[in-house]
Amino acid sequence: MQCAKCKTVTLQSSVLDNLIPCQICKSCGGVWLMLEDYLNQRQKRNLMSSI
Repeated sequence: MQCAKCKTVTLQSSVLDNLIPCQICKSCGGVWLMLEDYLNQRQKRNLMSSI
């Protein structure tokens, strides 16, 4: 997948805060993540805080 800002740089797979899979642009430093991954992590965090 190409960076939406740079248009020519291929994104690198990574993990944000050791929790959420993401893609990082080594050129501009942009971080891209899937909404589904973010929402799943947010739901897990909410469940843990209610315990």
